[in-house]
This record gives sequence, structure tokens and C-alpha cells, in this order.
Amino acid sequence: MTLVVQWEPLGAVTGEWPELFTRSATQSIFLSLPWQTAWAIDCCGSVDEHPVLTVRENSDGSLRGIAPLNHGKGSVTFGLDYNVTDYQDILSDPGEEESVWEAILDYGVSEGWASIELTGVRDDSPSTQILESRASEHGWRADRSVWDVSPYVELPESWDEHVQSLSKKDRHELRRKLRRLEASGDAEYRIYDHEHDELPEALESFVSLMGKSSEAKSDFLTPERRSFLETLTRTMADADSLQLAFLDVGGKPVSATMSFLEGDRLLLYNSGYDPEYRHLSVGLLLKAYELRGAIEQGLREYDFLRGNEPYKYDLGGNDRVLYRWQLARESEAP
Repeated sequence: MTLVVQWEPLGAVTGEWPELFTRSATQSIFLSLPWQTAWAIDCCGSVDEHPVLTVRENSDGSLRGIAPLNHGKGSVTFGLDYNVTDYQDILSDPGEEESVWEAILDYGVSEGWASIELTGVRDDSPSTQILESRASEHGWRADRSVWDVSPYVELPESWDEHVQSLSKKDRHELRRKLRRLEASGDAEYRIYDHEHDELPEALESFVSLMGKSSEAKSDFLTPERRSFLETLTRTMADADSLQLAFLDVGGKPVSATMSFLEGDRLLLYNSGYDPEYRHLSVGLLLKAYELRGAIEQGLREYDFLRGNEPYKYDLGGNDRVLYRWQLARESEAP
């Protein structure tokens, strides 16, 4: 099999992307067409102005792989900002990951790339083993470092079973906090319904609570990132993947989460809460309600995504490791 590597506009592969995504072992919400489309629209104005690297079979032009990369001044990185994208990787047909990566690495040599930086590659990705074992044979020195962790919970059949799986201390604390919230008065867990609720209003409520949570989250919400969130929520709502959840106390939203449904997994993308209600643990308890809801939906996994915040472990999270790969041409490596 002879593979051809080339840059193509995202708009040229939108018809083929979903099928390859479904087949790929590295599929994640961040590599889905709706997510990539949202980024392309926000950063470039349209999918026709945002290039991706494609790998095709020479004989019939069939799509074998996609690498959402960005090329600038000899340095190549993943095309999406890792501040808003937790997992990044390439897509390829199952069993062809190695040949697709080899074609990309050889293409990089032929095009004179000086370096490749890949941030956010999961430890269970085929790319990890391939880059370790094959990069040097294709003219690249590959260095791997731990970038972050991404806690997740494998969901059991019932909420009670999950609570029982927690440590004695965490189980006691969760139950105590739930009782305290319920005793405080009118607390309600609700999920934004895109068929009946107004998305701009729900998003504004979420962003407001996110900004109140901490100085770091307030600083994160630059005009550019707020614009991306607006584009992203519209795109993901259209794909039936968006879940905005709220915890109301006395009819007032005091905590919010933005999550995305990916098959039988729910991914917690970001969250916020009103510090005036910190004494009721509204931030942690909203995640607990959402986790319970995921179990009741029969989902397989609840993914807290990147970051080692303590609440993720209080609710039973176990770490995935995320790597940063830095590849340099052998002839240019120090």
C-alpha cells in the first residue's frame, strides 16, 4: 500500500471525516468533526480556510488518516490550542496507525520540518507506542514527558455501588454534604434542554458562574476563548453532544458544568460556581449529581478530563496520563 500525504482544507474532508472517526481507535470528542469545525470557524472563519494533513491511499484516494496539525516556520504542532482541547491525536484506520504515522514522519522530513510537538496524547493511544518504537527509524528523535493527568471513573450499574466503591472517608463526606445541601432548602439539579431552553441564556449563566469561581478561571475567559465557547456550544448542541447542567438553590443558579456526550462516555469539560455558596459544596455536589445521572443513563465512563483537582479523586477518579511528545530531526537534535 502506497500512501500520499498532503494538506487539504477541512471543508474538503467533512464528508469522509465521520466514517474515519468512527473506525479509529483514537476517537475522542476533540477529534470529532463538530469540535474541529467549531475551531475552524472560530480561528479561520470557515472550514475551507483551515488546513489539515491527510493520508490517502495512492491507488484509489481513499482516506486512511487525518492529522489535525499546524505548520509554521519549520515547527509543527497539533492544530488546536491545548488550553481548550484536552486530548489530541491523529485519526487512522484500525491496524494502520503505524503506516499512517510513518507516512507523516517521512513527509515531515521531505518538507524540511525541524520539529514536531504533540501535546495531550493519552497513555493508551497507539501513537504512544508507535512514536517510541518507530520515530528514530524515520529520522526523528522522540522525547516523551508527562504533561498532565486526566482522572476518570468507570461507571458501575448503580449509584449506590459507586458510592460504596469510594474510600470510607470520601463516602462519609459525600453523604454528609448531600444531606447538608438537601436540608438547606430548595435545591434542584437540572440539565439544559436544547429543544426548549435558550442556549445563549444558558451559556451566559454558565460563563458567569465559571468566571466567579476563581481568578484563574476569570483570566481564562478572554474574549477569544469566550467566542470559541459560543461557537463550540452551538456546534455541539447541533450534534446532540452538549450537556449544560446547573444546580439551583432557592431558584438561583449557583453551580454549573459544561460536559459533552461521546457515545457511552460523558466528559466534564469545565465548571463554575458562586463562591457565596461554597459552604454548601455546590461545585462538588453538582459533579456528583451529574455522575449519578450518567450512571442512570447507562453510560460506561465519566471523564473529568485534564487536571488533578482534589474533587476528582473525592468522587472516585483514577488517573490517565497525558504525554507531550517533542520530536526533532536527528540531524538537528542536540
